[in-house]
Amino acid sequence: MDLTKDGCVLLADDDKSEVMLFQRAWDKVEYDVSLQVVNNGVDVIKYLCRQPPFDNREVSPRPLLLIMDLKLHRKSGFEVLEWLRNSESRQLPVIIYSSSQRPEDVNRVYDLGANSYVVKPLGLGRIEKLISNISAWWLEQIELPT
Repeated sequence: MDLTKDGCVLLADDDKSEVMLFQRAWDKVEYDVSLQVVNNGVDVIKYLCRQPPFDNREVSPRPLLLIMDLKLHRKSGFEVLEWLRNSESRQLPVIIYSSSQRPEDVNRVYDLGANSYVVKPLGLGRIEKLISNISAWWLEQIELPT
């Protein structure tokens, strides 16, 4: 599969400074898969359901991977994950990307079907390393559902 044409990584985070850091790190890693960003849980669902404004697949490609914060506006990451695992997009791999280190949050997202839980690292260099690791594993090493 040619990932550069067939999909993107979808980042769901409502903290503009966190998104900006993640985007800068993504660009520095120079990975050939586009990064799309939504800033609330409702827009995650709209994106996955191809509802406007995300209905044009040339502008909003199919996600290969969802990286999502837990504390999203309008619908939390927990609510989105619960919806996702009961939807047609249930096979989409999900990495929870959160500042929370609470064991109850970690356990709950795995109970809801998350594939990974990552505590947000501090600093651009650490975010770059995380993105390199995510890309190497999720986008190069394993087979993703189609």
